[in-house]
Amino acid sequence: MAGAGAAGAVLLYHLLIAQRKEAADNPPGEATHTSLSELADELLAGAGRGLIYAVLLAPYLPGPPILRGAIVGSVDYLATPLGGLFSRLQEFSPIRRVPAISILLETGEAEDDPYLSFLIHGALMGLLYGSGSEGT
Repeated sequence: MAGAGAAGAVLLYHLLIAQRKEAADNPPGEATHTSLSELADELLAGAGRGLIYAVLLAPYLPGPPILRGAIVGSVDYLATPLGGLFSRLQEFSPIRRVPAISILLETGEAEDDPYLSFLIHGALMGLLYGSGSEGT
């Protein structure tokens, strides 16, 4: 849920910033349809990234949750030329063997977003995930 929440927040931010450009280029009905489709794709990919973060990354990173997330966002940005951190790690996730959940591990391709988007996404994911030891 942390990955989907972070992905949704970053996508919402991008949609609000780009709303003026889209409104000028596309009819209103078309922009809304594209936005909903993009939102669903981003939420599913975010959920996959959140699963990988929770299983493979968060337990081994030092510091408070927001710092761990920021580290992951930064490394994901640096790994963009290789397809992104999460696309490289999805094959190592033990949950990829569960058929219903393996669909979520389709993390998508690395975006062409600026570093700030990766940093915000990672920090939000870390913050939403928390320390992972609350027992919830």
